[in-house]
Amino acid sequence: MDFDQEYVRDSEEKVSFSYYFGASGKIGLNEHLILRPELRFSRKGKVLDRMGSVGQDYVLLRTEKYKTNYLEAPLKFTIDFGKDNGFILTPGAYLAIGISGKQEVNYPDGATNVNKIRFSGDTDNNAVLTLKPIEAGALLGLGYIRKDFLIEGVWEQSLSSVHHEGDEFIYRTLRLGFNYFF
Repeated sequence: MDFDQEYVRDSEEKVSFSYYFGASGKIGLNEHLILRPELRFSRKGKVLDRMGSVGQDYVLLRTEKYKTNYLEAPLKFTIDFGKDNGFILTPGAYLAIGISGKQEVNYPDGATNVNKIRFSGDTDNNAVLTLKPIEAGALLGLGYIRKDFLIEGVWEQSLSSVHHEGDEFIYRTLRLGFNYFF
């Protein structure tokens, strides 16, 4: 079947959920402001539906599921409203280096392909899906801190596409974190 046009629909228009683990520092800048540098391993994901149009009708060509692993270095500034015992607000940014990943492609007829993801600036290799090796993003968190324990929900979003071929690959991630500060 020939298609007039192919387009991408972001299947995860809402945020995707993810996990991470790593180490976090806690540097008090003043009574209510804490600098929190981190180093962590992070898993992210995304689902894209590839659609084709024939006249006014759209059909699903395939669904692509991405699972990627990153080494991240977030820098967070925590505004502590309760002096180590209350609610906090955490704006910040992060820089991430791609480590590994896979793409699973599911077709409407039930066929499935699994492809390895490589992180590189080189896009010439057609045998492997290649994403940009470095990702940067912004984050905003809201949480509760009690002495050295923190529970926090954090919204993160890429500042640009990590895919070499367009603006279709922006991570939007919601994370629930538990931290203990030593």
